Amino acid sequence: MFNFLILIIIVLAYIKIYLGISKFFRLKYPFNSLEPLIVPILSFEIVTIILFMINPNFMNIAPAMIHFVGNSFTILHFNFYAIIYLIINILLIVTNLGLSDDFIPIHNFILLLHFIVSSMFTIVIM
Repeated sequence: MFNFLILIIIVLAYIKIYLGISKFFRLKYPFNSLEPLIVPILSFEIVTIILFMINPNFMNIAPAMIHFVGNSFTILHFNFYAIIYLIINILLIVTNLGLSDDFIPIHNFILLLHFIVSSMFTIVIM
């Protein structure tokens, strides 16, 4: 079961890179065909972080970035950055569902950085 979830996480990492680039450069069809997956991917990351916070045995499916960034301040078995990562994902979901026109370029840039950096950690570590 864990191997299947790890495979899903690796595939999602490549999809996140693709989505970040297509969203940032505002690519049109067929490149923007995966944009409806942004909210489910961020929701999946939120679920995996919460599972990891509840049970440390789910460490393999939690985003790799939370294990290597901010190791200094540990709360139980997870670090402080796991909470920050959770808040970032929630804010990206909320802003993705309803945006004003002025905020869209900033949102696209933050989404690009978030997706690229977290995907690089996932691909390199896995």
